[in-house]
Amino acid sequence: MSLKMKIAKISGVMEVPGSWQFIGDIALAKFSTSPAKKKKIAAAVISILKNVKTVCEIKEIGGEFREPVISVLAGSGTATIHKENDVLYKIDIAKVMFSKGNLTERKRLLPQIKESDTDDERDKGGLGKTAVKSAVAGQFFQIIEAVDVVDGYPDKVDD
Repeated sequence: MSLKMKIAKISGVMEVPGSWQFIGDIALAKFSTSPAKKKKIAAAVISILKNVKTVCEIKEIGGEFREPVISVLAGSGTATIHKENDVLYKIDIAKVMFSKGNLTERKRLLPQIKESDTDDERDKGGLGKTAVKSAVAGQFFQIIEAVDVVDGYPDKVDD
């Protein structure tokens, strides 16, 4: 039985999202049903998937810094630890958009990085996770940041 069918069976709701994203112990999806049904679906997800502690609805990704607008449907907290390519990321999904869609591309790029390479985030559309993985792998990697954007980011951490 598919995850969607299990959720429908336990929640009693047929309008279950067909696509889910799992970041750390948080499950995210877009919903097209009533608030009460969303809560039932979220409770079912937590009861079925023991590694999921929070279920959130993705409402939109927008603004100058591509920030997510989400709501917590079940569980608590939006901060999590996510593991990808043997790297642990501590992120708050309510503050940062974290796309898992480029995983294959990031894996493909890593062996091709040379010491003379630079990573200009403006050209790669924000594939900063490639730079992080490169550094963890011991590869030299110069990062050129879009200073005007980074300096204006509300949660920027200064050195």
